[in-house]
Amino acid sequence: VLRSFFGSMSTGFGTKGCDFDVVILSANTPESESTEDNKDVLMKLRKILLEKPDFEIKNVILTARVPILKLEYGGRDVDVSVNNEKALKNSRLLHAYAQLDPLIAEFGIAVKLWAKDAQLCGAKDGHLSSYAFILMALYFLQVGGDEMPSLQQGLDESWATADDDEALFKRVQVVKESWRLPTR
Repeated sequence: VLRSFFGSMSTGFGTKGCDFDVVILSANTPESESTEDNKDVLMKLRKILLEKPDFEIKNVILTARVPILKLEYGGRDVDVSVNNEKALKNSRLLHAYAQLDPLIAEFGIAVKLWAKDAQLCGAKDGHLSSYAFILMALYFLQVGGDEMPSLQQGLDESWATADDDEALFKRVQVVKESWRLPTR
C-alpha cells in the first residue's frame, strides 16, 4: 500500500489553513477498482483510527464520486481517499504550472480566495471547487494575452504517472527558457 499527498498543499496553490489531501494506493490495484472496495478500505481505516487518540474522525462520505474519510490530525483537517490516481495526476500538473513562475501560484491563490470570499467556491455546496477556479486562472493565462504555454502539449501520457516526473520536469524547464510571465 502506497500513500501520497495531493491537492493544494502539494501544488503550490495552498492557502493558510487548507486541508491535507491523502490518497491510499493499493499496490496491485488499478484505479478502476470498484468504489465498493474503496469504501471498504476507508471504513477499515476509520475503525483503526478510532482507536488512535491523535486522530479525530470528522465524517465518512461514502456517497461522493470519490469516497472520502474526513479526519483531523494535529489540528489539521485531512481528507483520505483510496486509489484516486486522477487527483495525483492533476496535482502534479498544477505543481508544474506553479514552478513556471511564482506569480502564477499567487494569481491562482488570489482567484481562489476571491471565489471563496464571494461564496462561489465549494463543491459540497453545489459550487465549483477551488481546483476548478485554479484551472480557470491557468486557462486565462493561456488565452488572455499572456499566452502561457500548455505544459502537457507534445507529451505522451507518461508525464501523468506517479513514478515518472521526468518528462513533465523537462517540459517545465523548456517552457521556463522560452516564456516569461509579463510583468506590468
